[in-house]
Amino acid sequence: MRKRKKKTNILGKSKGNGSFPNSTSGGGSLTGGGKGGVPTPGKKVKKQKSASYTSHKGSSVSKVGKSSEGRSRSHQYTLAQSDILRQAAYAVGRLVEADATGKHGVSLKSLTLGKNVRQKKAVYAVTVETLKYYRVLKSLVDEVFGGDFGGMSEATLCVLVREIVLGDGISRIGRAERLVLEKEEELKRELSNLVEQSGVESVSDMLPQNELMVAAAKRKRTLRVNLAKVSVEEVKNQLMEEFQSVSISEHLPDVIELDPGSDLHSHTLVRSGNVVLQSLASCIPASVLDPEPHWHVIDACAAPGNKTTHLAAIMSHKATGTSDVRGKVFAFDKDTRRLEILKKNVALTGTTSIIEPSCRDFLEADPGEFARVDAILLDPSCSGSGTAVSRMDYLLPNSSQHVSQRGVMHVDERVLSLKQFQISVIQHAMSFPNVKKIVYSTCSIYYEENEGVIADVLEFAKEHGFHVAEVLPSWPRRGLVLQQEERQEDILPAGEARKVLRVDPIEDGTDGFFVAMFVK
Repeated sequence: MRKRKKKTNILGKSKGNGSFPNSTSGGGSLTGGGKGGVPTPGKKVKKQKSASYTSHKGSSVSKVGKSSEGRSRSHQYTLAQSDILRQAAYAVGRLVEADATGKHGVSLKSLTLGKNVRQKKAVYAVTVETLKYYRVLKSLVDEVFGGDFGGMSEATLCVLVREIVLGDGISRIGRAERLVLEKEEELKRELSNLVEQSGVESVSDMLPQNELMVAAAKRKRTLRVNLAKVSVEEVKNQLMEEFQSVSISEHLPDVIELDPGSDLHSHTLVRSGNVVLQSLASCIPASVLDPEPHWHVIDACAAPGNKTTHLAAIMSHKATGTSDVRGKVFAFDKDTRRLEILKKNVALTGTTSIIEPSCRDFLEADPGEFARVDAILLDPSCSGSGTAVSRMDYLLPNSSQHVSQRGVMHVDERVLSLKQFQISVIQHAMSFPNVKKIVYSTCSIYYEENEGVIADVLEFAKEHGFHVAEVLPSWPRRGLVLQQEERQEDILPAGEARKVLRVDPIEDGTDGFFVAMFVK
């Protein structure tokens, strides 16, 4: 007799408690302290020796045994679902708090796609959908619960309410779920009232629109062909069998563009290292540096390694293979965790014979030790203001305010501090005796970090035999030209500004970037 095949649990098995613990503060409080079976997001939880699941107070919720296999599968499903919702609520809480306070250090991807997030795609999807409708959900929560959240955070309520009124519903597995389900009919009535009062046909018509959101919808998916392994034509031909629109970038010959929304994260080309998912803008710096196969190159701030492996791929392509490359790429990063990520990307792209990772601070590197270095790529820490679309900041409650208030001339203490660091990095690069080419790039839109930095190092560069050279002439958007009255400090002369390039995150369909090059 053939055994009946078990149903596949698309959400996977949860290792922790399925119910939401009581919580009154932001997303971080959803962890319940990480004890008693309630997993702290970002930490792995040891699997229970028995097959029972434990509540946050340590009491047994359900025994799973061979005699109750059907109930076990159902219970595992609801526990997994609740675990996903809990981690999504944690992410939503952290992101909304960071958005309200202006604090940095958290991102949608880091909170939902980290290696210790068990159900990455599901947590990411729930978080995105909750943020997308956050204003609507908050209105529902305020109206129906009236400030009495029953010990739950606002983020928890918004996640659960979304699942009830816009999603697939939730199970009565924990106290938080039961409290929200008691309000189900009231929540649905209030949502209908909101739609009617707004004079629209559906909830989706109530979503706010800003230029970041519009830009995101139009942005093409770009990928860089790893020339160390495969040719552009080979990749293009394979993709043409699977996607409707496949084209080579008019500016960078190793970058392929697909329709917006094209998903390649699980594609064999990506998993094999034949292509790298990378924005068009971030491919420009290595292309501009254009190292020769025999060169020694330093990537000063290398992790996670996309630009590093791009440099190696260019050298390999010029030498018709990695085995013929006589040069080296020294990849510096002082963060050991990020350096490990770089090492994995180097191995994936097949460039281990070219790239030498090193855990060190570039500013402490002795120029005499690297006297043979011909070129240096500088992509130092910056404000990241050009990556608002990639970070999906348009989903956050205050995104419209940030878009309207923060123009290219924005300056604050953090930007000024970053600027001083960026200047020191360029000056240190110019002290390496054999260096003849330096490329400086940021993913910032701010003048201070871009043209302002170049303006402030012009005299130093001249003293060391360097001058600004034109980068990627085919790119139409060049550096900003300001009048002296627009800025108290030095401005970049118009002639020099035309040699550098800018990438606009709204108009150019990719991350906001700045690239300049010094040559000797």
